Amino acid sequence: MSLPVVNEKAISKSEPTKIDKMSLSGVGNSVAGIAIVKIAESLLTPEINKPATKGDLKKLEDKIVNRYYPVNNLAMNNFGQKPYFDAHQNRIVYF
Repeated sequence: MSLPVVNEKAISKSEPTKIDKMSLSGVGNSVAGIAIVKIAESLLTPEINKPATKGDLKKLEDKIVNRYYPVNNLAMNNFGQKPYFDAHQNRIVYF
């Protein structure tokens, strides 16, 4: 069994690689494709499954801060949770 013989001219003679150039139409097509996908994703995703924004989290924080007030003259329960007064239900809850 013998190894194949390689011609030296074939090794030294290599074609330069073609560099792909960016074209305006290619960029426009990719931008349009991304826009269509984002619009379809936004329309087809139910409101409950969309991610929360910073504004949504701030509203939630304001509701929690205004609803629950710490109770300092009660001890923690058996699970180590602190007591809070729920202003909406007018009762003590533990977290």
